[in-house]
Amino acid sequence: MKRSLTILFTGIVALGCLTGCSGKDTVDTNTVYHAEYANPVHGYIPFVDLTVDANKKITSITYNWKKEDDSSVLKSDDEEYAKTWRSVNPDMDQNVARENLMNQLQEKQDISKVDTVAGATMASTEFKELVSKLMKERVQKGNKKELVIDNSTSST
Repeated sequence: MKRSLTILFTGIVALGCLTGCSGKDTVDTNTVYHAEYANPVHGYIPFVDLTVDANKKITSITYNWKKEDDSSVLKSDDEEYAKTWRSVNPDMDQNVARENLMNQLQEKQDISKVDTVAGATMASTEFKELVSKLMKERVQKGNKKELVIDNSTSST
Protein backbone atom coordinates (compact mmCIF):
# COMPACT_ATOMS: atom_id res chain seq x y z
CA MET A 1 0.00 0.00 0.00
CA LYS A 2 2.82 2.37 0.94
CA ARG A 3 4.57 1.52 -2.33
CA SER A 4 1.39 2.24 -4.36
CA LEU A 5 0.99 5.63 -2.71
CA THR A 6 4.65 6.43 -3.38
CA ILE A 7 4.26 5.53 -7.07
CA LEU A 8 1.04 7.54 -7.33
CA PHE A 9 2.60 10.54 -5.61
CA THR A 10 5.73 10.33 -7.79
CA GLY A 11 3.54 10.19 -10.90
CA ILE A 12 1.56 13.26 -9.84
CA VAL A 13 4.75 15.21 -9.09
CA ALA A 14 6.29 14.19 -12.44
CA LEU A 15 3.14 15.19 -14.30
CA GLY A 16 3.13 18.53 -12.51
CA CYS A 17 6.77 19.12 -13.44
CA LEU A 18 6.15 18.29 -17.08
CA THR A 19 3.13 20.57 -17.21
CA GLY A 20 5.06 23.34 -15.51
CA CYS A 21 7.92 22.99 -18.00
CA SER A 22 5.73 22.99 -21.07
CA GLY A 23 6.06 26.75 -21.43
CA LYS A 24 3.61 29.58 -21.27
CA ASP A 25 0.24 29.08 -22.93
CA THR A 26 0.14 31.10 -26.13
CA VAL A 27 -3.38 32.20 -26.84
CA ASP A 28 -3.83 34.14 -30.07
CA THR A 29 -5.64 37.29 -29.06
CA ASN A 30 -5.87 38.61 -32.62
CA THR A 31 -8.95 37.75 -34.65
CA VAL A 32 -9.50 38.32 -38.37
CA TYR A 33 -12.95 39.43 -39.47
CA HIS A 34 -13.98 39.44 -43.16
CA ALA A 35 -16.72 41.34 -45.00
CA GLU A 36 -17.49 41.55 -48.69
CA TYR A 37 -20.26 42.65 -50.99
CA ALA A 38 -22.63 40.01 -52.32
CA ASN A 39 -22.56 41.48 -55.82
CA PRO A 40 -19.68 42.71 -57.95
CA VAL A 41 -19.09 46.37 -58.67
CA HIS A 42 -17.64 46.89 -62.17
CA GLY A 43 -16.56 43.23 -62.28
CA TYR A 44 -14.94 43.15 -58.83
CA ILE A 45 -16.18 42.25 -55.36
CA PRO A 46 -14.99 44.71 -52.70
CA PHE A 47 -13.83 43.14 -49.43
CA VAL A 48 -12.17 44.09 -46.19
CA ASP A 49 -10.29 42.03 -43.61
CA LEU A 50 -9.80 43.52 -40.16
CA THR A 51 -7.49 42.00 -37.59
CA VAL A 52 -8.41 43.12 -34.09
CA ASP A 53 -6.88 42.37 -30.72
CA ALA A 54 -8.65 41.36 -27.51
CA ASN A 55 -9.40 45.03 -26.76
CA LYS A 56 -11.09 45.47 -30.18
CA LYS A 57 -8.19 47.61 -31.43
CA ILE A 58 -7.63 47.26 -35.18
CA THR A 59 -4.10 45.95 -35.71
CA SER A 60 -4.21 45.17 -39.43
CA ILE A 61 -6.41 46.09 -42.40
CA THR A 62 -6.76 44.70 -45.90
CA TYR A 63 -9.04 46.47 -48.35
CA ASN A 64 -9.20 45.29 -51.93
CA TRP A 65 -11.46 43.93 -54.65
CA LYS A 66 -11.37 40.40 -56.06
CA LYS A 67 -12.29 39.71 -59.65
CA GLU A 68 -15.82 38.41 -60.02
CA ASP A 69 -14.87 35.37 -62.12
CA ASP A 70 -11.42 34.72 -60.57
CA SER A 71 -11.05 35.58 -56.87
CA SER A 72 -7.27 35.12 -57.09
CA VAL A 73 -7.05 38.30 -59.21
CA LEU A 74 -7.06 41.48 -57.13
CA LYS A 75 -7.94 44.86 -58.58
CA SER A 76 -4.86 46.37 -56.93
CA ASP A 77 -2.69 44.07 -59.09
CA ASP A 78 -4.70 44.33 -62.32
CA GLU A 79 -2.64 46.49 -64.69
CA GLU A 80 -5.38 46.57 -67.33
CA TYR A 81 -7.84 47.98 -64.80
CA ALA A 82 -5.23 50.46 -63.54
CA LYS A 83 -4.65 51.66 -67.11
CA THR A 84 -8.40 52.24 -67.59
CA TRP A 85 -8.61 53.96 -64.20
CA ARG A 86 -5.74 56.33 -65.08
CA SER A 87 -7.40 57.28 -68.37
CA VAL A 88 -10.56 58.33 -66.50
CA ASN A 89 -8.94 59.68 -63.34
CA PRO A 90 -5.29 60.56 -64.05
CA ASP A 91 -4.82 62.47 -60.79
CA MET A 92 -5.72 59.59 -58.47
CA ASP A 93 -3.96 56.24 -58.22
CA GLN A 94 -6.45 53.62 -56.99
CA ASN A 95 -3.84 52.00 -54.77
CA VAL A 96 -2.90 55.32 -53.18
CA ALA A 97 -6.58 55.88 -52.37
CA ARG A 98 -6.88 52.37 -50.92
CA GLU A 99 -3.76 52.84 -48.78
CA ASN A 100 -5.01 56.25 -47.64
CA LEU A 101 -8.28 54.76 -46.39
CA MET A 102 -6.54 51.90 -44.58
CA ASN A 103 -3.99 54.24 -42.99
CA GLN A 104 -6.71 56.61 -41.77
CA LEU A 105 -8.62 53.76 -40.14
CA GLN A 106 -5.46 52.34 -38.56
CA GLU A 107 -4.62 55.74 -37.09
CA LYS A 108 -8.11 56.85 -36.04
CA GLN A 109 -9.54 53.44 -35.04
CA ASP A 110 -13.02 54.78 -35.86
CA ILE A 111 -14.60 54.48 -39.30
CA SER A 112 -16.80 57.53 -38.70
CA LYS A 113 -13.62 59.64 -38.53
CA VAL A 114 -12.21 58.39 -41.84
CA ASP A 115 -12.38 61.08 -44.53
CA THR A 116 -13.52 60.39 -48.08
CA VAL A 117 -10.57 60.40 -50.47
CA ALA A 118 -10.98 63.01 -53.20
CA GLY A 119 -11.20 61.30 -56.58
CA ALA A 120 -12.11 57.97 -54.98
CA THR A 121 -15.59 58.59 -53.64
CA MET A 122 -16.96 55.17 -54.61
CA ALA A 123 -14.02 53.32 -53.04
CA SER A 124 -14.34 55.46 -49.91
CA THR A 125 -18.06 54.74 -49.65
CA GLU A 126 -17.54 50.99 -50.12
CA PHE A 127 -14.75 50.93 -47.54
CA LYS A 128 -16.77 52.84 -44.97
CA GLU A 129 -19.83 50.62 -45.44
CA LEU A 130 -17.82 47.39 -45.26
CA VAL A 131 -15.92 48.43 -42.13
CA SER A 132 -18.92 49.99 -40.40
CA LYS A 133 -21.12 46.94 -40.85
CA LEU A 134 -18.29 44.53 -40.03
CA MET A 135 -17.54 46.35 -36.78
CA LYS A 136 -21.20 46.52 -35.76
CA GLU A 137 -22.37 43.07 -36.84
CA ARG A 138 -19.28 40.96 -36.22
CA VAL A 139 -16.38 42.55 -34.32
CA GLN A 140 -18.40 44.08 -31.46
CA LYS A 141 -20.25 40.78 -31.02
CA GLY A 142 -17.16 38.58 -31.39
CA ASN A 143 -18.84 36.76 -34.28
CA LYS A 144 -16.11 35.40 -36.58
CA LYS A 145 -18.50 34.39 -39.36
CA GLU A 146 -17.85 36.04 -42.73
CA LEU A 147 -20.18 38.98 -43.39
CA VAL A 148 -21.71 39.22 -46.87
CA ILE A 149 -23.40 42.56 -47.46
CA ASP A 150 -26.30 42.82 -49.87
CA ASN A 151 -25.35 45.69 -52.14
CA SER A 152 -28.05 45.11 -54.75
CA THR A 153 -29.77 48.36 -53.75
CA SER A 154 -26.55 50.20 -52.90
CA SER A 155 -25.61 53.34 -54.77
CA THR A 156 -22.24 51.81 -55.68
